[in-house]
Amino acid sequence: MVGRKRDATIDFFRVIASILVILIHTAVREHTPVLYFISVTIGRYAVPFFMIVSGYFYFLKPGKERLKKILSNVLWLWFIWNIIYIPNGIYTLLHAGSIKEVIFELVWSIIGESVCFGAAWYLMAFAVGLFIVDWFRRVGKMWMCDILAVIVLLIDCASTNYQHIFPYLSVFSKLYWGTSIITGILWLTVAYYITKYRNKAPQIGKWWAVLIAILLTVGERLIVQHFGVNNDPIRTDMYLTLPISVFLIFMFILNHSHFESAEKVVTMRDMATLMFFVQFGILDALKLTIGGWYFVIVLILDVLISTIILKLSKRMTFLKKIY
Repeated sequence: MVGRKRDATIDFFRVIASILVILIHTAVREHTPVLYFISVTIGRYAVPFFMIVSGYFYFLKPGKERLKKILSNVLWLWFIWNIIYIPNGIYTLLHAGSIKEVIFELVWSIIGESVCFGAAWYLMAFAVGLFIVDWFRRVGKMWMCDILAVIVLLIDCASTNYQHIFPYLSVFSKLYWGTSIITGILWLTVAYYITKYRNKAPQIGKWWAVLIAILLTVGERLIVQHFGVNNDPIRTDMYLTLPISVFLIFMFILNHSHFESAEKVVTMRDMATLMFFVQFGILDALKLTIGGWYFVIVLILDVLISTIILKLSKRMTFLKKIY
């Protein structure tokens, strides 16, 4: 329909989230300490936001057929992007230290980060999380889902920011559960409750909510640093207060609608999706590049390549299958 308007706020923040994901993968503590601190605090809202957005729209109008369609699309994306990044997988396996390591990489490709495409864990986590949370919703046992979500939160914390507090839980620290299929259960549970209490957005979604969210994350990060419970500069995915922060920020977004043309909104959504997927190829190609300009270079290349794919897909429609 000509002149049709859609709320652009969520899709605008999808683009911001994609940029934050790039920051997470390029900010180096020793070279860019300020960017690094942003990446391990505010940057940690990005991946939960992506999962919650998709879950939010599903739980607005849940249904078996719709669930099947969403899961089918997500699993297709998981498959096609693993195919696209096969060269990276071959390189990784060829440089594996032993057969045991090769087997581990292949098995973990289903449970966590794929040997071909590291971010594939996100797609699998979303699919598993949506299926499980929706099942609990349908059988009226959300209280059980809540308990499971809390367990996932604790496991993720034990393998990321609090790994040195739980050294005896070696299975949690050796395996990076913070980027595995179980994480989707936590964020899809949050998505369910955001949908359930979305009418509270006018009361909750104020600027003070954003301030509280950031203070919680930054405060917990400073505590983690002060007590030295996590000296790993990479495993910083999960905080105990992260679900609260993400909930508050999403409520803020719901309470601040801004309408744009439907075409512009769809373009932002597609651009955010492509930027998320494309960046990993750039990172693999430039992984030896370190310095203050690393983030800027990857961001520019990501935007450029994603824009080219987006424009080409208008003529070569098969390209739309990858986003």
